[in-house]
Amino acid sequence: MILNLRSAALLCVLAACGDASVGGMQRARPDAAEAQPEDVDNDGVADAEDNCPRVANAEQADADGDLVGDACDCEPEDAGNDSFLVVDDDLLQDSGLFTPTQSFDPINWRQEAGGYSQSRLADQSNDAALFQGLQMTDVYMRVTAASTEIANFDDQDMRQLLLVARVSALADSYEAYGCGLEVVEGLLPTQKTTALKFSGPPPDGLDVEVYERTDRAAVQVNEDFELEMILRGNLMQCTATLTPSGATVATATEIPIKAGYVGLHTRETKALFKNLKVCEYRNAP
Repeated sequence: MILNLRSAALLCVLAACGDASVGGMQRARPDAAEAQPEDVDNDGVADAEDNCPRVANAEQADADGDLVGDACDCEPEDAGNDSFLVVDDDLLQDSGLFTPTQSFDPINWRQEAGGYSQSRLADQSNDAALFQGLQMTDVYMRVTAASTEIANFDDQDMRQLLLVARVSALADSYEAYGCGLEVVEGLLPTQKTTALKFSGPPPDGLDVEVYERTDRAAVQVNEDFELEMILRGNLMQCTATLTPSGATVATATEIPIKAGYVGLHTRETKALFKNLKVCEYRNAP
């Protein structure tokens, strides 16, 4: 199932969803108090009882019993992942998922045959591409990525390739919480799986606050690996899975709870991304 920006926008128009997110999450609306129970997807099940309020599923099938219906479940066979699917895209074609921001130059991102590419390689460079249209608070993200070209600029290089969430991106300020891989010269080993925060003036004046760095195996140029972010409440868990060495995890606690955009972030490396999944956790019962 692929939900891109166009289908997301159409779904919102048809459902009059306002600030509700795609895939099932319902949020409070000022006109919610009506005589008849609201059923925006017209499947005969009132939103208050519907396990997919934004996707029609009259049968209410829920194979894993996580209270998210199969029709909109991020992982229909994983009860531990009770989140609504927002987008599932291989990124092999331009589906309009990402947008230029006020903070970064869009010329550095382009669609290629093998995926979505970041093409700038410069000292102390930061580049980000953000998913259009939705701001989310509690998110699950997963992507396959590769570093496609690197350079040695000086003895203080810090290469990064990350998923980011709860992002605020303005012309003169950028704040984001990130999960991913780093190579940090001066550390032993230099290779880390990292949970961190960006803040400061974009694109290349960002400060980095590191919550946790975990040692990992080295990744070669053009070698695929998988990144996973779980950001729920105050907890952020970052997992990097390499073949054949396996998974390493970095975590952070006391993350401020707020809505923001999600996306991809690189520093001092060219990169390629594919097989992106973005999901939004349901409200706690």
